[in-house]
Amino acid sequence: MSETDVVAGAGPEGEQRMPPIKGRAGMPIAIYALYLASFFVGITSIIAVILAYTSREREDYGLYTHYTFQIYTFWLGLLYSVGFGIAAAILMLLAASLGMFAMALMAVAGIALFAWFLLRCCTGLVMAIKGEPIANPESWGFVASRT
Repeated sequence: MSETDVVAGAGPEGEQRMPPIKGRAGMPIAIYALYLASFFVGITSIIAVILAYTSREREDYGLYTHYTFQIYTFWLGLLYSVGFGIAAAILMLLAASLGMFAMALMAVAGIALFAWFLLRCCTGLVMAIKGEPIANPESWGFVASRT
């Protein structure tokens, strides 16, 4: 990304010239690392989202997109986890004969959630290392998209 790159919709006139974020992406990289560490130590994701919230407002648009993406990753991950848990519990309560099916469904949902979280963290991390902003930080999808 060069210093003359234009990001659509980022400024008052709809465009904003944005310098590369290389060399300034230490905090977003650390937050992605904390998210990935949360697979082993769950509390690190809470620390990461707090850091993202506190860092987001004092940065330019390029880094702002990473912080917003990280915040969305946390809350959507929590929403998906609770939703899958409630759905599995309802299935297990409504039909005792579906107990094994509900457990298998919960396992598939858990694997899908793991893959979703891992892909979002890894693609965001790669983009932060490359110094690229995220095109749609409020996306619910699997990967961070480029501008």
